[in-house]
Amino acid sequence: RPALHGDPPSPLRPPTGCALRLRCPLAHDGCAQVPPALDPVAPGHRVACHVKDGVKDGVKDGGEGP
Repeated sequence: RPALHGDPPSPLRPPTGCALRLRCPLAHDGCAQVPPALDPVAPGHRVACHVKDGVKDGVKDGGEGP
């Protein structure tokens, strides 16, 4: 789990897309556009993150883009 730095988002004026994107070191352009869906990852556990599977902009971590 990446460490989040900075201040938490304002509940009165949350950012567009993912509410944690301004603090997340893994955030990318897609995080600003669409809030992530809350998906099950294990019994009793759910996560809302566009990069939860190590994929960012369609590219696996450590891979090269198109």
